[in-house]
Amino acid sequence: MSQKSKKYLLLIMFLGLFLFIHKHDGLHSQNVAYADDIAVAASDVTPMAKPSRDPIKFLSIWITSGYDLQPDSKYAFVGQTKTLYTDSALSANERFWHSQARPKYSWYKTEDNGKTWNTVVENNASKRNLEVTPDKAGTVYYQQKVTWFGLFFYKHEEWSRVASITTMSNPVPAKSLEVTADDNYLFNNQQDEDKTFVHAKTNPINATGKISWKIDNSEMNLASVDKETGIVTANNKNENGTVKVIGTIQNNDGSSVSNYVKIRIGGGLDDQTATIGQTATFSVLGHKVDPDKVSWKRFYIDSNGAEKSEDVTTNNKRSLKYTTPKLSEDNLNDKYQATVYVDDEPFVTNKAKLILTPLVDEKPKFSIANTITNSTFDDHNPENTILNKVAEGDRMDLKGTLSEDNSDSELASGSLKLEIPANAELKDIKIGNQIINDYSVIVNTQNADNQVITIPNLYFISGQPIDYDVSFFAGKYSIDKFKTNSEVIGYDSQHKELADKFSGNSIEMNFSKNAMSAVPSDIDFGTVQSIQSTEKPIEGKVDNDKSEILTVNDERRVKDKIKINLTQLCPFQCDSNDLPAELRYYSEDGSFSTLGQSEAVIEESQEGSPLNSITCCKDRGLKLIFHKNNLVSGKYKTKLCWSFSDSL
Repeated sequence: MSQKSKKYLLLIMFLGLFLFIHKHDGLHSQNVAYADDIAVAASDVTPMAKPSRDPIKFLSIWITSGYDLQPDSKYAFVGQTKTLYTDSALSANERFWHSQARPKYSWYKTEDNGKTWNTVVENNASKRNLEVTPDKAGTVYYQQKVTWFGLFFYKHEEWSRVASITTMSNPVPAKSLEVTADDNYLFNNQQDEDKTFVHAKTNPINATGKISWKIDNSEMNLASVDKETGIVTANNKNENGTVKVIGTIQNNDGSSVSNYVKIRIGGGLDDQTATIGQTATFSVLGHKVDPDKVSWKRFYIDSNGAEKSEDVTTNNKRSLKYTTPKLSEDNLNDKYQATVYVDDEPFVTNKAKLILTPLVDEKPKFSIANTITNSTFDDHNPENTILNKVAEGDRMDLKGTLSEDNSDSELASGSLKLEIPANAELKDIKIGNQIINDYSVIVNTQNADNQVITIPNLYFISGQPIDYDVSFFAGKYSIDKFKTNSEVIGYDSQHKELADKFSGNSIEMNFSKNAMSAVPSDIDFGTVQSIQSTEKPIEGKVDNDKSEILTVNDERRVKDKIKINLTQLCPFQCDSNDLPAELRYYSEDGSFSTLGQSEAVIEESQEGSPLNSITCCKDRGLKLIFHKNNLVSGKYKTKLCWSFSDSL
């Protein structure tokens, strides 16, 4: 080859390298840390060279060069051998253009916190992994350089992070171990086996024991692990499952401590279960990287029973997730597959099944039926939801039935809340026939006339209604009416409160004092200047809006016949003078009763009817009759006595 052709070839190679770097300059993994963010083994140690960025990888593709296994700092005792493990590689683009390049490893160390660095000259100093057997106590820092040499003077360098080996005079046993993995999901369906690394963190951190790795015996077909380095390699035979990678530190005193981390092995997609009428979302699992492109494919069974496929469209051509349209019975036996393109390399996932379940209506069909009864006095509407003439001391029972009629309901349990009047005396509460004590009673903070009863921990099963009975005695009330309903606050099987509340029908109590009261009014016959006729009645006036000379409030629940009697205790008198007149009570038919010291029946009620107030009007009421017209002037008064008696 001529010198001219060599220059042309080098130009093409460098151009290819430039184009690749430019294309992937913005391609970063979510889990990648860069050199500016890296803290060396000790903050006061100056590295021999700035550590390289962590590589960007997807499955077996190295998008950028670097170390995917950095040397870990270790603790040792004098005479104990420790190994610093590393793993590094060129990017796919570099390997393509320089397939003949081979790595050369160099180790450097410093014992003065990075002021001076020296080349390690031990026998294994040119190997990828460095064995160190310290002969004195202290801390030595190490850094590795890997250089790839290839044809046409090709050379590429990467630098590891700084790691330390701290040597102590005596061994330090580990008390516990924390195990982690770089990736918790590995692919099992690629040509090149997928790999990751596991790491151990000891407690105390300066434990000096030797760490080894193994896979649980029952899971060895899924993956393997390097006993020394902790490299986990997944199978590539489509074997699915979860492996338990166990780390064990063997202490110098003969004891050991173990722990493990779980790593899933699969084809990249999980089967999804969804309900008809809903959607399903498939997500590519495993290594997190920004792909160049992702295409999705749906596989289905046609009317002839043959499997067909179709490309599905997505709004984001680089999305690692795909959400189906709303599903129907036509999607039965569907499968989905993703193809992820990274650096123009396609990675095809497994075919994940779509498992359809029938549409389940989880909405509760919950009902509350309330009734209220008064076992002391029976006056209610036909539905037993309204009580009338409730009086102090009456025995009340607020009963209800809680029913859930949907066997698929999300409602699993609930708390029943109901109210009774604040002055009521609670007797007991029953669920079914059992008296319970698991309830609370508080005054309603928004309405002091009510007290709130809460019954928790009620569990609902379709077809098994729950009956409750809240028994109480009526108190003395200042209100005329009490109205309320019951409410259930529901919870699902995870005891998460449901958004909807469930209310029953209202119940109502109308109160009665079960007594009768009467209030008399003063009667004024005015000023009489002269008497034209001694037999002409003079009407009395009452100072109230209803002209009632006796205001009666009859709240008796049992209304027997009753009479109103009226007695004039003395004549009209002014000083020592008696008024020559008589007081009569006129009925509407014109008949009258003359009042005196004997009782006169003024009014009589009928059985079952209330006793009415006594009014004064033109044709009815108390009237004054004079017997002569030569009167002595003065202000005359008399006293009347109202009384009541049973009417036989």
